Amino acid sequence: MDTIEGIRDGIRRYVVSFFDPISRLGLAFATPTKSSKNTSHVLNALLKALFSGNPKARGLAVLSDNGSEFLKHFQKTLEENQITHYFTYPRRPKMNSHCERFNRTLQEMFIDFHEDLLFSDLQTFNQKLADWLIKYNTIIPHHGIELMSPVQWLIKYHPECHMCWTNTHT
Repeated sequence: MDTIEGIRDGIRRYVVSFFDPISRLGLAFATPTKSSKNTSHVLNALLKALFSGNPKARGLAVLSDNGSEFLKHFQKTLEENQITHYFTYPRRPKMNSHCERFNRTLQEMFIDFHEDLLFSDLQTFNQKLADWLIKYNTIIPHHGIELMSPVQWLIKYHPECHMCWTNTHT
């Protein structure tokens, strides 16, 4: 996990990103503040959507930097769901290189083109971000996983996952 910060005219906006380095599945959500409460809400929504609210038996772990958004409420949510939290060393972005690379892709392919919405209409920005993430996770091929999309890879190699992905062909 990581956070992208955007600043324009003294206004700050944050995009919290989640990335699985094995399946290359990437998720993100924009928030108005960099608080552990916002990050905790995003994590709870993610856990409910991906694991039907029961991630405890899955042995999950989260890697993040030492930012304040990954403490207090966020840490409590991780403890409640029995998820291990690892921290990177300060000023060592290479320790979370997969997420940093996803952040760059997210920045270059989406945020730079929708920066006005990020600062003017956060709800519309998040809706457009969700549409882009659907394309990123279901259509765009990734070299690291045999030129498949993350969802195609999950369906092929982990059919037991209960993510309720649909596999449609046009």
